[in-house]
Amino acid sequence: MYPIKKGIKKADQLVRITPLGGLGEIGKNMTVFETRNDIIIVDCGLKFPDSNMLGVDLVIPDISYLKNKLRMIRGIFVTHGHEDHKGAIQFLLDKLGNPPIYATKLTQGLISVNLKEKRLLDTAKLKIIKTRQEVVLGDFAIEPVRINHSIPDAVGFIIRTPVGTIFHTGDFKFDYTPPDGKAVDVARLAQVGDDGVMLLMSDSTNAEVPGYTPSESVVRDTIDKIFTKSKSRIIVASFASNLNRIQQIITAAVEHDRKVFIFGRSMINNVNIAMELGYLTIPAGVLLPPNKLTSIPDHKLVMITTGSQGEAHSALTRIAAGEHQQIKIKKGDTIMLSSSPIPGNEEGINRNINELYRLGANVIYGKEMDVHVSGHAHQEEHKLLLNFIRPKYFMPVHGERRMQVAHANMAKEVGIKEENTFIMDNGNHLELTKEGVTVDTNDTCGYVLVDGSGVGDIGNVVLKDREVMSQSGIFMVMVNVKKGTADIVGNPEIISRGFVYVKESQDLIKEARALILETLQHSARAAARPDPMTIRGDLKVKLQDFLYERTEREPMVLPVVIEV
Repeated sequence: MYPIKKGIKKADQLVRITPLGGLGEIGKNMTVFETRNDIIIVDCGLKFPDSNMLGVDLVIPDISYLKNKLRMIRGIFVTHGHEDHKGAIQFLLDKLGNPPIYATKLTQGLISVNLKEKRLLDTAKLKIIKTRQEVVLGDFAIEPVRINHSIPDAVGFIIRTPVGTIFHTGDFKFDYTPPDGKAVDVARLAQVGDDGVMLLMSDSTNAEVPGYTPSESVVRDTIDKIFTKSKSRIIVASFASNLNRIQQIITAAVEHDRKVFIFGRSMINNVNIAMELGYLTIPAGVLLPPNKLTSIPDHKLVMITTGSQGEAHSALTRIAAGEHQQIKIKKGDTIMLSSSPIPGNEEGINRNINELYRLGANVIYGKEMDVHVSGHAHQEEHKLLLNFIRPKYFMPVHGERRMQVAHANMAKEVGIKEENTFIMDNGNHLELTKEGVTVDTNDTCGYVLVDGSGVGDIGNVVLKDREVMSQSGIFMVMVNVKKGTADIVGNPEIISRGFVYVKESQDLIKEARALILETLQHSARAAARPDPMTIRGDLKVKLQDFLYERTEREPMVLPVVIEV
């Protein structure tokens, strides 16, 4: 058992676990582990915005819970290099007090790419960890364990605490023929289970899916068939961090005598760092710069791009829209989407597929084509892990509520007591002591929106305004009034965007101007010195009622009153 810290009574020892992201959702994974003295954080990820988050680029965890606890934070431990587990570090590192970041070599390299973009790399404290090598920080001893995922160097964490051992899987699956030849450290998992685990926190993403996750080797066979059949250009869209898939594409290109071109900033950055660290093998002369694209025959090249999720500004989206500077679709091009849709991204993905077909491309996508296998365990693998670990308590994490529930049901099937399984929400607390578990579901937490360079300056009010403008448009009125009065100077100016076309709605505009003059006259009679704020309020109410009565639409009405 991990040694008890001197000076602390046994009864005072507890571990509080507070997820700040990743529960009841896909992405934005972040979990706080806390004793009375120390805090460690596992993962710090982001997710894509929902379709109603208009104009928003990214969604990151709300770390308000940690605001008054920064002095206790000993480190951030990252399970692997996907953005949903490490992408928020660049936005939150300073706000967390710049604690050390612990991750395996490749994960650390991919984190450094993000930090370099934000000019944080020089001050960041990056610590490379190795599997089976324990890191002791205050009340915690953390040991990385090798697992399989869709990216190399992924780990789960054995976390030893004064009250017992916790095992956090990170994203995982059991792949017995992984591309890098490094399978799950089954021996260590079995040993940990034999030693005794108080709490298992396990990835729930595919807990609803029966059977086993297919091996990456299945995709390799499909890729080979596509390369053999295609006599034209091949364009592959994938996650920029799915380095296993990128290696498979490059290997196939070498075997079929094709040159490789990389597009998309994040893809280029990740490929460069993976090559530098030795996680991608690319023979000399295979990878060429974009300016050589036109010098290679179509049947001799393959392009790897970002945009498999239909992201607005990604390379594939710009290609599908005909807006990419270097790549224009030719009839007969083969496009392969080598990823599964993240919930919420289906609309953008389908739009791209339709546009690519419209341009004459042959698009290969979907589960039936075997162009992607998940990096997340299916049901039989979950049961295998549960039997390896045999925890006393269980918390399903990393997934929507239906996935968490399916995972909890499996835990019951393999013998974990129903009352010992806890389905939590972000912001809830689970406290472990020697005596048992206490759950507090009163606290919840939200999210922070990233829009351009702004972090957290976009809230629900702004999103609601954007939604109104996107649905019903905007009706803006600008009037000049004499200072201290409601006497108008000149004529009201009316601007309509997304509501009506002014030149074709002259009768409506004429009536609106008459209503504005009438409202100003009423304001002048109602107060000796009407202020601009009151005038704006009167104009907004009158115009909203008038426009709805005439059109049955509710545009955003914005009166602007200027005293002259």
